[in-house]
Amino acid sequence: MKPPLVGSVVVAVGDTAETGAGAVRFALREAEARGSALTAVRAWRVPSQEPVDHMLIADDATRLRGERASAALGDALRQAVRDHPRVDVHRHVVEGPAHRVRLEAAAQCPVAVVPHPG
Repeated sequence: MKPPLVGSVVVAVGDTAETGAGAVRFALREAEARGSALTAVRAWRVPSQEPVDHMLIADDATRLRGERASAALGDALRQAVRDHPRVDVHRHVVEGPAHRVRLEAAAQCPVAVVPHPG
């Protein structure tokens, strides 16, 4: 994983826009107040026993999962980023367990924002 910017605010973006929207808005406000960048992190996984469509080979299925995760991250950030145009936003989509990806991203940042799942 490419490390987040040292000193930036990091936000974990999950599967649902509803649970993460507040966290994204809070993280952007915090980054703006601190004059720092925002690092948005989205984890995704390749299931170990995923059935592969006959029209796709495994590499294509994996690539598509990564692209979907990247699109989901973009969707989660879109409106909030428009509301905070002065904040430099860095997007990181990483294959791996969400807890590990989030911890690694947060390790170098002074503020980590993780949405509550429920």
